[in-house]
Amino acid sequence: MERIGLLNSVGFVWNKLDHDWEMSYNQLVEYKEANGNCKVSRSDAANKELGTWVNTQRTQYKNLMRGESSHMTAERIVKLNEIEFEWEVRKGSA
Repeated sequence: MERIGLLNSVGFVWNKLDHDWEMSYNQLVEYKEANGNCKVSRSDAANKELGTWVNTQRTQYKNLMRGESSHMTAERIVKLNEIEFEWEVRKGSA
């Protein structure tokens, strides 16, 4: 237990996938603060990686709703809803 505490105290990442998701989520929060929305386009050269991540979240959500394999969780849905994430994008808007 002492080793676990020491690792936690230095910010050891226990689950890389969850850590990476949180990092991208935080980038999206910053994007929204700067732009007023979560509509990150994959064609935006300055935010291409974030735009791809946003698109992946929509795909994962759709997979979950269809009962297919998905990394989307209820906790992630809540967090994204809290920042007014748009689950569906109309053609031409992102």
